[in-house]
Amino acid sequence: MELVSLLPALTTTALFAGALWLGREMISTRLTRSVQQEFDKKIESVRADLRASEERFKAQLWEPITIGVGFELVRSYFHSCSRIYPLVKSPKTLVKMA
Repeated sequence: MELVSLLPALTTTALFAGALWLGREMISTRLTRSVQQEFDKKIESVRADLRASEERFKAQLWEPITIGVGFELVRSYFHSCSRIYPLVKSPKTLVKMA
């Protein structure tokens, strides 16, 4: 058999193999990008929820509270969550508030 007679069969096989490889790569790439995009959306949603939760937490830490004797106090976020500092504007604020 001559090489010329096998040329159409070899060419067809090579083109078919190349098309299959290209198709597989395209599907793999699209699937990978789709999963990555979905993951990015979910992670951004989680980050946004975390930021919102953190802001609510910070707001709660700075929110003035009233204890049983009636003095207004505020929790300091920057120093310690367990320490409570009185808001003293003048000596009159130390009088029990009605």
